[in-house]
Amino acid sequence: MMQTVQRFYPDTGRMKKWKLRSLTDRHLKEISKSSRKEGDAEIDEGGFILCRNCRNVITSTANKIEMNGKHTHTFTNPKGFIYRVGCFGAAPGILNQGAPTMEFTWFGGFAWCYSLCIRCFAHLGWFYSSGENNFFGLILDHLIEEKKSRGSENL
Repeated sequence: MMQTVQRFYPDTGRMKKWKLRSLTDRHLKEISKSSRKEGDAEIDEGGFILCRNCRNVITSTANKIEMNGKHTHTFTNPKGFIYRVGCFGAAPGILNQGAPTMEFTWFGGFAWCYSLCIRCFAHLGWFYSSGENNFFGLILDHLIEEKKSRGSENL
């Protein structure tokens, strides 16, 4: 089974795809390292938002945005799971997976695909796209907010 992983690059507005089956652990580490370097500028301001599972830096508090008038939303998926989602304009610690779909979208006019932690591949939310407008809806219970006291060597 071939699985595709995608990452959105806000500066170019493009998605880059990798086929997981053809990647070795070394390749995955290289992708993770290069993605974190590319995202350093987006994490420089505000506090850190970390993956609860592996403590990888996902984004910063400076990247919080409002969609439909608020940052935090509560949604229920078709299987009955309830998610508390925060909206972010950038999340350089994320890999996006799957083809975007409009099915069961929580934000009208936006297609979505899954967003995974670039280090441990934990499901952290969804990437929403609609033409020129893109954002991340991240599951707040899967994240930890940390004050800006970490050294940059952890990015």
